[in-house]
This record gives sequence, structure tokens and C-alpha cells, in this order.
Amino acid sequence: MDQKNLDKEQKDEYFLRLLMGNQQNIYAFILAMVHNRDDADDVLQDTITVMWRNFSSYQPGTSFVAWGLTIARNMVLKFYEKNRHSKLKFASEIEEDITRFTAKMLESGESRIEALQNCLKKLNLNDLGLVRLHYEQGKPLKQIAIERGIPVYMIYRMMGHIHKLLAHCIRKTLFPEGAA
Repeated sequence: MDQKNLDKEQKDEYFLRLLMGNQQNIYAFILAMVHNRDDADDVLQDTITVMWRNFSSYQPGTSFVAWGLTIARNMVLKFYEKNRHSKLKFASEIEEDITRFTAKMLESGESRIEALQNCLKKLNLNDLGLVRLHYEQGKPLKQIAIERGIPVYMIYRMMGHIHKLLAHCIRKTLFPEGAA
């Protein structure tokens, strides 16, 4: 999706869709680094604010979670710098831990993205077209239903079925023994 061709409302919707799909991973990373829910909540809010302000620098087609984790990492470092006087002492060891953890999460995310891309290739043309209309072109499901002349609930049912197929395929790809 090319952000340059989107109006403000569409950009907002695109950002929110990407954020909602990745916020848990970003929060889990922050919580693992900060260890306190209240502080993690604050760091998450700061991270989302920075992500929102800098969304134009995000390159569509790349890993949104990787981009978000990079920003979260910087916000965690700022948090520790700002709170040096607290019981927690900031040390280069913490930064090394953060870097290692970030790399591990990004590696996991890249594996999932690769699996998703392979699984998308296995969809039939009708299902793939529906996925592309909604996720690549940003068309609301209601609009797709109107254009296809079918009830909205059918589009939601179709998308639910596609999501299940993709989730099963991704599990089977990433965990071949336990995905049956």
C-alpha cells in the first residue's frame, strides 16, 4: 500500500490496522525489558506516540512489528536513562539484553512473515483477491460486499475462513510436528 496516495483518514485507518495487529508483540517486548506494568504502559504510550508521529517513515511491505520494536527499544533506553536515579541502575548489560531480545523477536517475526507469504500463495484466486482488496488496498469489508453484490456477513464469514486457513498453514509451516 502506497501511503502517498492515501488521504488522512485512510492513513489513520492503515496505521491503526497495523498497530492493532502488532501491539501485543510490542507490549510484550516492552514489559520484558521494563518488568513493571505501569512503567511498561507508559513506555508503550510513548512508543505509539512516536510511531504515530513518524508513520510516514514506515516503508509499506516491510515488517511493521520490526519497525515498532526498533522504536520501542529506543523508548526503553530513554526510560532507563530518565530513571537512572531509581532503584534500577542503567548499565550496558541492559542495553545488550535489549538488543539480543529485539533480535530474537525480529527473527521470529520474520519467520512468521515468510510463512505467511508462502501460505498466501496457496490460497485460491478468489480468497487471495479478497485478502488483497482488504489488506493491500485498504478497502473496508462493507465496501467489498457492496462491490461484489453479496451480504456483508458473507464477506466476514469468508475472511474468517481465510484467516483460519492461513493460521493453520502458518502453524504447520513453523511447527511441522505439532500443527496437525
